[in-house]
Amino acid sequence: MCVHLEEYKVSYFAVPKCACTSLKTMFFEVENGFAWRNYVANSKKIWVHNAYPSLPFEKARKQSAPGFWKFAVLRSPVERLVSCYRNRLMRGRGRQQLLARAGELEARGLSRTPDFAGFMEHFDDYCDLSPDVKAHSRPLSFFLGTDPGYFDRLFRLSELAEVMAELRQRITKLPELLHLQTRGADVQIGKVHSRTEQQIRKLFDEDYRLFGAHF
Repeated sequence: MCVHLEEYKVSYFAVPKCACTSLKTMFFEVENGFAWRNYVANSKKIWVHNAYPSLPFEKARKQSAPGFWKFAVLRSPVERLVSCYRNRLMRGRGRQQLLARAGELEARGLSRTPDFAGFMEHFDDYCDLSPDVKAHSRPLSFFLGTDPGYFDRLFRLSELAEVMAELRQRITKLPELLHLQTRGADVQIGKVHSRTEQQIRKLFDEDYRLFGAHF
């Protein structure tokens, strides 16, 4: 469902690794009047993404409504994958999933701690062994469809100040946008080699064709 605010006629279409945790957390406070806090129910941890799941575009668009101001935040495939590598493959749930399948990693000849080039060299394998990594590295078109003209505004990640300025015109008492999901910021990758960048451009060719003007 992403985030659809009936009161303010705003629809936000979320893309993982594009500030979506920060934006969903802010929109929860808009809707409820208090800040989001992770909690446990029946021994299951509940995160903000359980409240606002990032859905495939065709499902998400059905929950928006005519007349809503529709927007999304974009990031280049290279930057998204670097973030996924740091925040999901080398840290957190994605890392836990890979280590739990250490035998399969070894059988496929995969490193438990690949560098970024190694991650991209065996991208499909790592996504296969970690659903969390796969979920956070799907193409933009999976979440935003194939018609950029559907949206009223598409913002770059570097334009979050403009996102907030637009939202303040539509939403009263807009909370502060927090910088969340900083896990993995300490992971160093160095310069992305041209060969690796070409691999990414080939894998995410559709994203470059559809949304390249916004990167």
